[in-house]
Amino acid sequence: ITAVWADRIADGIRDRLAVYEKRLTEVDVKAEHTQAEFTQKEGDRVAARLKRKLTIKLTARIKSTNEVFRFEDSIFMSPFSLD
Repeated sequence: ITAVWADRIADGIRDRLAVYEKRLTEVDVKAEHTQAEFTQKEGDRVAARLKRKLTIKLTARIKSTNEVFRFEDSIFMSPFSLD
């Protein structure tokens, strides 16, 4: 996952919101990728694993009330093994 890929994800979400979500204005979408490390005990040994994490942050205004709307969610993309 690269910064260009995360930017394309954010652009795609922004484009879909512009087409299908007419209740929102001033839409700002950010996508960032990080890595999260997990440890897992497997018998007598402990294995460290990395997973790619994609976080999507959305900020907008609700047209009818001018209220700020915020949404944030994360998904884990793929496991890695450091063994």
